[in-house]
Amino acid sequence: MNIKRAFLAVSAAAMLPGLAMAQLAPTTFPTTVDFSNDAVATVTVTLTCNTGTPLVQSFDISEGNGVDFVVQELDIAAPTSACDITMDGLADGYTSTTVCSFGSVPPAVALAASNPCEFLATPEESTLLVSKTWEGEGADISTESTHTFTCTNAATLPTATVFGTISTTFTIPGEVTDAPFSFYPDPDGISLCNVVEDEALLDSAVESDQGCETPIAFTVGSGSESCTIANTVFYEGIPTLSQYGMAIMALLMLGVGFVGFRRFV
Repeated sequence: MNIKRAFLAVSAAAMLPGLAMAQLAPTTFPTTVDFSNDAVATVTVTLTCNTGTPLVQSFDISEGNGVDFVVQELDIAAPTSACDITMDGLADGYTSTTVCSFGSVPPAVALAASNPCEFLATPEESTLLVSKTWEGEGADISTESTHTFTCTNAATLPTATVFGTISTTFTIPGEVTDAPFSFYPDPDGISLCNVVEDEALLDSAVESDQGCETPIAFTVGSGSESCTIANTVFYEGIPTLSQYGMAIMALLMLGVGFVGFRRFV
């Protein structure tokens, strides 16, 4: 019996190194979020695996402050092992794309010891829609008009991280509906946008109500806003007399002439 016990003890001791080697190393998932406009915002990322410990993990991250998810006992060599990372809490006005080296999001490849995943958040455009109308009638009145679109604290690219004043001058040949002027608002403030018509270039018989002169406030996610500039033509022709009016005027002039002639002759 002692010999048998000794044999079992020696066998167990010989197996210990193999068991130690059979233990799976931790698997990591470095996860980050990048806002193309450097927005200061927080999102929630969740790692879900079908094996290993824990199966589900969630963490709040922001740009420059990511998280390294760690999963124990995840057999990355097994073809059935799978993990995926999702993001929630992205603010309105942003679209996201995911660049991961694994999982269900392309490119889908096998798990590795370290599996980086990056979420890219890009702001959507905001738009000021400008309409132009003409009212009244006028002979030989030009309906061409010149306007200046101005937007403060804004940018023209979704990847912009510096925001300032953007401005453009444009001409409208007549009436127009919802002419779009697009831009990207400051993620940490308010953009003010308006359109002013150059009245000095209008015909003297035309008046503008400057319906887009009051600035409109935009933030990321505002979408589109609209305004209308109405021009009115005040045309006054030269007054003329009808045939009857001319006859009466002639008689009055003859009468005045006759009276004057009698008094001074």
